[in-house]
Amino acid sequence: MLRARLSRLSSAAGIVLIFAGLALAQLPLIGREYAEITLRRPAKIFLANQTFMVQVTPVDPDANAMTERVKKLIANGINSVSRNLREVNRSPFYLVDCSITNYDFNESVEKKKLLMVKDQGTFKIITASIEASYKVVRASGNATLDSGNIRIPYKKEFQEGIQTAPVRAEVENALIGAMVKSILVNLTDTEEKIKVRLMGKGDLSRFARFAQAGQWTEYIENLKSLPDQKPDAKGQSGFEGDRHYDLAIAYESLFYEAMWKDYKRAEQYFELADTSIRKARQFDPRENEYTNAQVRLAQGRKYFEVIKERFPQNAEPETPDGGAEGDAKTQPGAMTNKEVIELLNSGASEKLIIEQIKEAKIKQFDTSSKGIVQLKNAGVSETIIGVMKNAMNRSTQRQAPKSGAKPKAKSKQLPVIKPKP
Repeated sequence: MLRARLSRLSSAAGIVLIFAGLALAQLPLIGREYAEITLRRPAKIFLANQTFMVQVTPVDPDANAMTERVKKLIANGINSVSRNLREVNRSPFYLVDCSITNYDFNESVEKKKLLMVKDQGTFKIITASIEASYKVVRASGNATLDSGNIRIPYKKEFQEGIQTAPVRAEVENALIGAMVKSILVNLTDTEEKIKVRLMGKGDLSRFARFAQAGQWTEYIENLKSLPDQKPDAKGQSGFEGDRHYDLAIAYESLFYEAMWKDYKRAEQYFELADTSIRKARQFDPRENEYTNAQVRLAQGRKYFEVIKERFPQNAEPETPDGGAEGDAKTQPGAMTNKEVIELLNSGASEKLIIEQIKEAKIKQFDTSSKGIVQLKNAGVSETIIGVMKNAMNRSTQRQAPKSGAKPKAKSKQLPVIKPKP
């Protein structure tokens, strides 16, 4: 009798301690404020506006029933990249080939000792896994753009009478979703939510609510309104370091917001963020949060360069020789890279695009290294690029004087002899 009462008391005490620990874990750390910034990361492999086909093969017979679901999820994910990407059943520009090599699912029941309690509980243990290999191929030249092997494990315990275990279909959906996500993360633009720490106490922490609400302009104005504090004899200041770090976080968030929409504004925000984080490190070079922010900002800059390269129509206009607009203007009625890409996006065949290039009276293509990279990223074939380069070479030859040709001599005028009076 006494043992039973003590067991119940121990069980109750254990439950109280567990809930108390959970409650403490959910309390915010004193003196530490956090905010969230959003970064849209460009895809590792850029699928230009072309046709694609998804092919899923069940190497493991146990995966036969899930192939159509996998195929549909991958196709829907790729379609989200661009409205102009079209799924076809044959002769695609891109082929996504996925093989499900292994699928396992097991359930077992075990008796286990409960945490902090002498009694035992009955647990259902579910273990499962899915393995797959995939590759993304560009049909032209049979070039492999991306490939990899994926293994998604699943193992969870569910106490009977306390927790409800998922059915097999729910576990399968979780595994399939994780597997497809692992494939699409390289083929589609991914939005990431980044939790960043806001530094500083007192006056600096008073304005954290603006950052947490995404009101970055108000946050910047309030941080700048605070009076400067003089650094010590070594030139260091924790307050000024934290203030410039917080400013860098605000500018970094604005940089991420602008880098897909307004390249010029994004450049300005990046410069402000970079300058602020450098100043923060000058005031306190030992702070790890400053270093982490600087590394993250540098990675964001690399993403920005990829975006500008893939979507040049949003960047500053360029002339065929790679110079900025104003060095040379596009002639009225000239066919440029933009027209070629637009024809391609409309679904025009390679043959039709080449005919249009040959028939154009004025050709003004950018066939510099940068121009070719932009054309390749847009999905323009090497054959079309070759025709464009030949057209520009012929145009240059026509404009240059022929070698060995002598310049025409100016006709000499005989002097006028006036009659003597």
